[in-house]
Amino acid sequence: MYKYLRPILFAFSPETAHKISFKTLDVIRRIPGASLLVRVRHSYRHPSLERELFGVTFKNPVGISAGVDCDGKYYNELGLFGPGFVEIGTLTNSPQEGNPKPRWQRLRSRQAFINNFGHANRGVREAISNIQSNPPKDLVVIANIGKNSETPSENAVEDIDRCYTLIYDFSDIVVINMLDTDIHFLNDILDRVTTIRRFNDEQHPILVKIPPDMSQQEMDYAVHTVLSFGIDGLVVSGSTYSTEGLDCDMAHGEVSGAPVFEHSLETLKYVYEKSKGLIPIIISGGIMTPEQAQTMLDNGASLIEVHTGLAFHGPKLIKNILKYLVATDKQRHPEKYTKNKKSK
Repeated sequence: MYKYLRPILFAFSPETAHKISFKTLDVIRRIPGASLLVRVRHSYRHPSLERELFGVTFKNPVGISAGVDCDGKYYNELGLFGPGFVEIGTLTNSPQEGNPKPRWQRLRSRQAFINNFGHANRGVREAISNIQSNPPKDLVVIANIGKNSETPSENAVEDIDRCYTLIYDFSDIVVINMLDTDIHFLNDILDRVTTIRRFNDEQHPILVKIPPDMSQQEMDYAVHTVLSFGIDGLVVSGSTYSTEGLDCDMAHGEVSGAPVFEHSLETLKYVYEKSKGLIPIIISGGIMTPEQAQTMLDNGASLIEVHTGLAFHGPKLIKNILKYLVATDKQRHPEKYTKNKKSK
């Protein structure tokens, strides 16, 4: 179905196509029985796909990254396509419009996007209202929070403090996004949020998302700081701001999709080695095929996220990845499946 829809969507700008896609989800939400049909067509479950991480059970290791559902409005509809989790946001303390348009370019021949969106969102309070009116169904929701663009890095802790305090009771997991914040303020931010967490009855997991293109020294600092605070996990962005070799119009932006896979994999390997496997890692960036998803899991990722791959290959990508993971597991560990068969 998506192969017929994609040419229509690709006739529009990426931002307009994104809005059309979500209008479609609105329609699915309102037609009786439509949600069930979509779920039946796209869902794929198997015991070997389940993951227990951060004290949370994921029905499978494939999620949809932040930047798709920026305001926490459509995660249940996205959940119909089979992900184990959806990361909403980035949410900021105050609503923000993001960068001026055009801020999103599609590189069709390279299966890539260049994104200079600027974390446009309606603010954390709007997201909380959306979550209250539409609670998650059979889905882990992760809230990605960050500072407002106009807030200097030295004041980021106040922005993130407010976001974290507000969203705490409304998401399963919170990700502190350091994309627009100098990584050297991470210590102050984690000191504040872990203090807030200690005074809550329920201890929800905290993850840290490290930005693209950090130096090895900065990555070492981030990993050391996260481990020293007992943070539950890392989200590693494998995208890049380097547009070398790409024929693009935008002067600045974050490159995602097929061209960043190798860069994403190398970043994952480095962070996994530096953390000595002591902390779960979610990898986000460059995963366009089931084989690439398996490669990430084989090289230290506990969970993976897709985004650009959905635009180029459609929502069926998630099901294809899940089926491939199960088939690979059967091939590598046939004894598990033989035992299950005999026990029946």
